Amino acid sequence: IELTGPNRRILASNFVAITLVVTNFSIGALAYFCRNHKSLSVIIAAISLLIPAALWIVPESPRWLILQKRKTEALRILGKISKSNKKPMRFIEEIESLQNSTITLYSNNNESIDLIEILKLFIKKRLYLFRSLILLLNWIITQVIFYGVSFFTEKFAGNPYLNFIVSTILELFALILILLTTERFGRKVPFTISLGLTGLSFLIIPILPDMYYNYSTYFALFGKFCITFSFNLLYTITSEFYPTFMRNSMTSLLIAIGRFGSISSTYIHVMSDSLKYENLPFLIFGSTSFTAALLFFSFIPETKDRSLPENLDEF
Repeated sequence: IELTGPNRRILASNFVAITLVVTNFSIGALAYFCRNHKSLSVIIAAISLLIPAALWIVPESPRWLILQKRKTEALRILGKISKSNKKPMRFIEEIESLQNSTITLYSNNNESIDLIEILKLFIKKRLYLFRSLILLLNWIITQVIFYGVSFFTEKFAGNPYLNFIVSTILELFALILILLTTERFGRKVPFTISLGLTGLSFLIIPILPDMYYNYSTYFALFGKFCITFSFNLLYTITSEFYPTFMRNSMTSLLIAIGRFGSISSTYIHVMSDSLKYENLPFLIFGSTSFTAALLFFSFIPETKDRSLPENLDEF
């Protein structure tokens, strides 16, 4: 996000998400042909050994380096970017202005703050805290639904392996739809509509007559499509929402706490089995997604075409 301009943020964010779709598709295909879970785990672990290579491939954020007064490193990275894009470096004055921008916390001399200081700031700034809590709620709910549906594919009508693979293919189409809609309609409206459609698709399933049981798979996959749209768009919205000096900390914090949602999704299915009511997860997914959509639309501002905030005055 920090390496791109306003009109390329969605593209950059979705490029990362596409790699996750390819990974999930590959896992589904591997599981289909390799039914031994131990062998499958070894294959996945071996591939994961390539992850540390990102330390040498992915550059540091120039915005963060500038705010840390590491202008030389930032210019070196920006020079490589300009050379790769065959564009001249005409933004030296902008860099100077950004480096001299004031981050207002308790005084004008603070260059960076840790997570504890950020939390203290939110206690004093009630609006920031309130909006952050709404974003947090959306992170928890989207992860509950996204992973809950992914874990629930084995109970859909049809082959569980093919259901999982089809659901990952739908994720790719959801990412394409993000590219087609958010640059025209912004972030707020598409996100709210996708969450609303998620809730609608899941709440329809419990009221389907028994003779139309097979149709529940179609509604569930459509719900997975919609929640994938919301889940991936939320990454971009959160990154665009916070100033640079707290962007990584707050985004990581919200995602980390939101992971409790993905963990709890497994217990929802356990509770459904213990109560012998298989539609319970769909009722929970549907009602919570409507709640999250309403709160988001009511209180979170639009972030499209807005320059990434650098200090609290722009937050």
